[in-house]
Amino acid sequence: MTLAHTLLQLQQTDTRLGAHRQRLAELARWFAQAPEVELAQAARDRAWKASQEAQRAFREAEARLQEVQDKLRRTEARLYDGSVRNPKELQDLQREAEALQRRLGELETVAVEALMAAEEAEAALQQAEAALKQAREQRAAAEAQRRAEKQRLEGEVPQLEARREVLLAQLPPEVAATYERLRQRKHGLAVAEVQEQACSACGATLTSALLQEARDSTTLTFCQECGRILMAR
Repeated sequence: MTLAHTLLQLQQTDTRLGAHRQRLAELARWFAQAPEVELAQAARDRAWKASQEAQRAFREAEARLQEVQDKLRRTEARLYDGSVRNPKELQDLQREAEALQRRLGELETVAVEALMAAEEAEAALQQAEAALKQAREQRAAAEAQRRAEKQRLEGEVPQLEARREVLLAQLPPEVAATYERLRQRKHGLAVAEVQEQACSACGATLTSALLQEARDSTTLTFCQECGRILMAR
């Protein structure tokens, strides 16, 4: 294997290794949080609280309605059972009964509205619980897929690291040092292929002399613009 081809394979190995490590870091962050489930859980909790409050409001409305109904029955009983004979007292009872009837109508409206609100809140709670269930199922499916991906990547990383060591050992020490230095300076990309007489990394058109040098597999040739090692097939 020529020097340039060894460097290119080393570059390709490092690129894959870097991509694997980056993806593993992304997966670690993904496993550390579950925003979709957390949002669905928070929505379900809000819906549950709203449903509880709506049911409590309905019970209170029913209790007030029952209280007025009982009071109206007692008032009407006194009004018509003959126990009260004084005209003024009868008139007062009649007025009280009429006021209670008006109040009863108001409370019936409130109770109906409270019942409708409770039913709507219960429907919203059921919808939120269904959404939470779906979010959990989707998360579980995604976790299974990502666990398989994580396992595959973790298995490939040691293989790539071993291949990297083998390729590095095939390079002269000064070439390996140059490669490592460029890889640090050039954001992980130390070697660029020649494509259509240009550097594939920066796009600079190469001189004829550089092209000829790049085709010589015994020496290192560097792009005159970006400084990367050139490799011509």
